[in-house]
Amino acid sequence: PRAMRAWTAPTKKQAFSIGRHALAVQFHAEVAPKGFERWLIGHTLEITLNKKPTVEELRRDTAKWGAECATQGRRLMSEWLDALP
Repeated sequence: PRAMRAWTAPTKKQAFSIGRHALAVQFHAEVAPKGFERWLIGHTLEITLNKKPTVEELRRDTAKWGAECATQGRRLMSEWLDALP
């Protein structure tokens, strides 16, 4: 199987695989927009105290990117599981 990697500018190692038996992810690949909204409701106080990003910004970004992120998260997990012996 091919190596998997994911990164962002501030965090260079968000995900990686080692051989066929180890996958490390530092994010929630299983998240979908509906589930993320539950997180926002449950963590509104912490998000508000942190100030950035705001709940409104997170909702806007979820509306823009959420469906694609959910699709890619399912793809990541499916490809990984399909590659297992």
